[in-house]
Amino acid sequence: MIGASVDYAGQIVVSEFLADRLPPCVGELPAFSSCQEQGDSGAVVLAINQGERQEDVLIFLRRMGIEDLSCAGYDYDWTRLSS
Repeated sequence: MIGASVDYAGQIVVSEFLADRLPPCVGELPAFSSCQEQGDSGAVVLAINQGERQEDVLIFLRRMGIEDLSCAGYDYDWTRLSS
């Protein structure tokens, strides 16, 4: 789940807009996950899928073996980012 904007203070934020039906999007997720796992860069990757519900995005990422990316679906409460 994507946190509030203050959660990312001082970090590089990479917003990855994806569609789980598109092979290029699916193909690059492991690289983003690897970047996130290294952690030394101070970067955080936000996987955003506006075509699926939050729960379905989480299921999709878990099915791919990716559990370290923050993610959001179309039903995510975007007002949280403004806090």
